[in-house]
Parts: sequence; C-alpha cells; structure tokens
Amino acid sequence: VDPIEAEGVRRARARAADADLVINVTIPGDLILPESESYVYVCNKIDLGGLIPDGTIGVSALTGAGMNELLDRLIEAARSMTERAGPPPLTRARHRAALQEAVARLAGALDAELPELRAEDLRLALRAIGRITGAIGVEDVLDSIFSRFCIGK
Repeated sequence: VDPIEAEGVRRARARAADADLVINVTIPGDLILPESESYVYVCNKIDLGGLIPDGTIGVSALTGAGMNELLDRLIEAARSMTERAGPPPLTRARHRAALQEAVARLAGALDAELPELRAEDLRLALRAIGRITGAIGVEDVLDSIFSRFCIGK
C-alpha cells in the first residue's frame, strides 16, 4: 500500500467522521457501507448499467439522470439537520436584510436563463451571506458607512 495514499484515506475518514453529512459516491458494483443517517449513498454512472444497491441513489453525471432525486435527498438532509438545531437567531436587522437579499438573489438565479446572469446572482447571494458570516471586503464596509452617514462638511 502506498503510504501517501494510505495517509489520504486516513485523513478522508477522519474528516468524514466529523462531518454532518457525507456523500459517498461509488459506481455500480462497488461495495456500499452499512446505512448511516449521516451518509447519502450515490451510485454514479448508472447510464453504463450494473447493479445499484438498495438505499442508494442512482445518478448519471453524463446524462443528468437521478439528479432530482439526489437534490431532494440533500434538501431533506439539510432540512432535518437545521430542524434539530432550531432556527438561527437573526437578531440584527442587517443580518435579516442580508438574508432576504440572499434569498432574492437565489430566486433570481433559479429564474435566470443565461448562465452569466445565473452566476452573477449566485455571486451576489454569496456576498450577502458573507455579510452575515463575516466574510466581507473593505469595499463592503466603506459602502455601508457612506450609504448611511453624511461625512465631511
């Protein structure tokens, strides 16, 4: 066994053990681990045929088959994890405003017909979320300051 590969596997397993959700992707015929609430098992390349184990979501990255089922499962997992934790306390008005902007931008991305417009809406949604999580740039701070205060008389 290659020591570098063994170290990579060890690190991946350690990260998986700490993860809230693990997406385990295999191909038809690969061994599937026992069921676990924190795992979503995905079998890729179903367009090539082969056995898809029970409890596994079959997808094809090539054709897109099964992607809606995978998306539904991920939405279900995210909803389950957030319901256990309870709703986030958005006590600051600027956080609520940023979240509302992110939701609006995500809705815009879903409706955008051109990939360039979809990408821009996603970028702006991430920027709005960044204002909540603290990942903001200097320009954001300056924009906020100058938009709310009259400076320099």
